[in-house]
Amino acid sequence: MKVIFVIQGEGREHLTQALALKQMMEREGHEVVKMLVGKSKTRELPSF
Repeated sequence: MKVIFVIQGEGREHLTQALALKQMMEREGHEVVKMLVGKSKTRELPSF
């Protein structure tokens, strides 16, 4: 199954939880094709 993640925002560990879920999905044979992240104009997303 191909998956697109929509992540509420960059704060409060949303990204790290999404990355963990991505790894679990890929381990089960699914493909994460895109991750969309909501973010504030005043903050930068981490490089990971």
